[in-house]
This record gives sequence, C-alpha cells and structure tokens, in this order.
Amino acid sequence: MTTQEEKPMKLISMVSFINDRAETSTMDMEQFDWCMSEIDKLKQIRNYADFLSQPLTLGMFVPVDEYGNVLGEPVNDFRGYDNYSKRLSVFEEAKDKVLFGELDAGAANHYVSLNGTVEYLAEFGTLNLTQTAKNQIFQ
Repeated sequence: MTTQEEKPMKLISMVSFINDRAETSTMDMEQFDWCMSEIDKLKQIRNYADFLSQPLTLGMFVPVDEYGNVLGEPVNDFRGYDNYSKRLSVFEEAKDKVLFGELDAGAANHYVSLNGTVEYLAEFGTLNLTQTAKNQIFQ
C-alpha cells in the first residue's frame, strides 16, 4: 500500500478535498455505532461542502419560475380563483426553494452575474440561510 507521502497530490479546494475524502471513506456505521454524533458531524461537513460548491442562481435569492424569471407574489383579482390558486401555488413552490433571505432581485442579479459559487458569498457573512438551506446542510 502506498503512503500519503508517496502519492502525488495537487493543490485542490477545501470543498474538493472534503468531497474526495467522503467518497473514499470506508467507515462501517455499525462498527462505530457508539460515535454516531461524530459521524453526523462529518456528514454535515460534507453537506456544507456540497452546499458551498453550488453555482449561484437567481432562484437561490428570490422566487423564480422554471425559466428563471422572477416571480412576484400573485394578487387575487377575483376574476378566477382557479387561476389565482395555481399562480399562488407556483409562487409558494418557488419561494420554498430560496436559500438566502432578505435580498432583492437587483442585488441577487449582481451576485449571480459574477458566476461564482455559494462559497463566494460566505466571505460577506451577512446573508441569512432559509430553512431550505439549513435542510440541505443538516439533513
């Protein structure tokens, strides 16, 4: 078996390193039943690395339709309840996919135009995570 010192290794990002180690893990969950809280922490670290590596999209900040168009909350104009109900359902579904709260479409467009990943946003430390984002990390 080759030791780590003998294997060539290139400099990679923290996210890539964590993901690589998680994919090659050989830990037997039953054997380590006594340390499940530690295993949960490792899973959360992996989930967070995956979360940080996502490319930024407008739908992470504001509700968007399937084509990436910003959706406003529908107003019931009393012309057709079925139409309003459908538009409200689409809006609520899109809103549930938003990962970062309290940002308008203009600011969101700016971040998305930078073609970065979620990790870029972490440098600012000012965005609040929605429950959807927390669910991705702590599932």
